[in-house]
Amino acid sequence: MKSAIKNFLLNLEFGEVKMHKNMAIVPIFTPIEMEYLTLGEAIEDNLIEITEVGPGAIPQLKVVNHANLPVLILNGEELIGIKQNRILNTSILVKENSEVIVPVSCTERGRWKELSEKASDFAIATPKLRMRKLSSVTKSLKESRTFKADQIIVWSGVEGVLASGGVASPTFAMSDAFKAKNDEIDEYLITFECLPNQKGLLVFIDGEIVGFEALSSEAAYRKLHGKFIKSYALEALLRGKEWYRISDKDVESKAVEFFKHVLICKEEKYKSVAQV
Repeated sequence: MKSAIKNFLLNLEFGEVKMHKNMAIVPIFTPIEMEYLTLGEAIEDNLIEITEVGPGAIPQLKVVNHANLPVLILNGEELIGIKQNRILNTSILVKENSEVIVPVSCTERGRWKELSEKASDFAIATPKLRMRKLSSVTKSLKESRTFKADQIIVWSGVEGVLASGGVASPTFAMSDAFKAKNDEIDEYLITFECLPNQKGLLVFIDGEIVGFEALSSEAAYRKLHGKFIKSYALEALLRGKEWYRISDKDVESKAVEFFKHVLICKEEKYKSVAQV
């Protein structure tokens, strides 16, 4: 494993476990600090433009960063509007004052009609959908060195989210699931508030680890915390178990075992679409 990544992982510190219904979270802290913008704040401040490539191509979008800082766009982060909603196929740190074509997947199968010239940010896909998409992207990287996802797998995953949530969407849009479950998701947001200096989280649903998120910027994490919670909260709601309690001892032992495995993972490196 690359020394910088290993050093980042070894310097992680963990906060007290918090629980709500069938979901538990361990806050994560790290002394490492870098400076960059999130997608949401860059869009809000009109520092970034995300548009269709020419007349439009499902697996690609054009990103123009006008900011004097890099902008972080996360794997699974959803862009809504334009001709159809999309999610990023990989996390990308877009260089300051640069333009790049980014790989995306459609999360709204039933629309190809322009709603807006520029995309807006919305949510982050559920961890299960991100995992399925990432598996196909990894396969693409190994076979052709491209960040291409299997679109059929993504559409199937979105339809699974809608079906599991009992959500009717005329355009089969993932965003409609988040909107339909908004009130229930808000309960998780209230419980899992962002703590001072927090830069990540380890998430358990039904007693099992389902995700780990960590950033190197407190300011960036604070702006993304709500998106992360919503992503996992929707997953927790779709699992169907309203309550599942896991002991602090079990959380600790599973977390230790998880990071033992992470530290010995085999690393594979590929050229980014937007190297900073």
